Amino acid sequence: SLAGAQGWDRDYESRAQEVAAGLIRITGFMDWTANNPAGWPEIGSSGLPGYKAARPVQGVEWAREGGPARLKTLILANLKLQRVADFSRLTSLNRLEVYGNQLRGLNLDGNQALIELAAMNNHLASLNLGACPELRRLSVSNNQLKELDFSANPRLTGLFISGNQLTDLRLGGLSELAELEVMNNRLTTIDLSANPLLSRLLVSYNRLSELDLSSNQLLTELGVRDNSLDSIDISFNAALADLQAGRNLLASLNLNGNPALVR
Repeated sequence: SLAGAQGWDRDYESRAQEVAAGLIRITGFMDWTANNPAGWPEIGSSGLPGYKAARPVQGVEWAREGGPARLKTLILANLKLQRVADFSRLTSLNRLEVYGNQLRGLNLDGNQALIELAAMNNHLASLNLGACPELRRLSVSNNQLKELDFSANPRLTGLFISGNQLTDLRLGGLSELAELEVMNNRLTTIDLSANPLLSRLLVSYNRLSELDLSSNQLLTELGVRDNSLDSIDISFNAALADLQAGRNLLASLNLNGNPALVR
């Protein structure tokens, strides 16, 4: 019988146990037992250290309001997890952090409630986000991704995808996007015309020869260093406070339209 059956959603608890059991089988990590989710370490109201923590971090958070307990947060960071990790059908999971592992793939099928995914510093060569329509923040920097499809993720506000192998980036459906970090990739062009809320843009260390920022009037931070830009028009970006544009081909730079610039 399932542990903690009273007050739990039996079917969902079973799926959560199945996910943990699969990870335990292929990695041998943690002291968790697959049939005792009530004994898994909880992250508490204060949460856990942020993404910069290099030590192993593990924990869960349960949603207990208004019904049986369901898994809300799962953190398995810096644990040397390998192969492809199956997190499918965790239908109440809001937050998944698996950064600092050696994962080659993630199965996120059926994760329709996922809001935040942090999977930086792994070995991901592909990532299917088609089953995550509520996703707001995606952090997958320092992987081996050559393409990403955001057509099913219109609510994204933060994209942190530096250190991959992207040659193309389509952001047309992301009208709520506010932060974009895509440094150290292989981009030759980027279209930001459909992202009017963008306030932070870091595209340094790519292969850009032109950049149109006329639709991004809320931009406050811009990093474009180490590209191939011979000109850049920031006259539409009056809120710009921080500009990093070194190591390009610029012969001139007009700052008359940037009264907020401090750096």
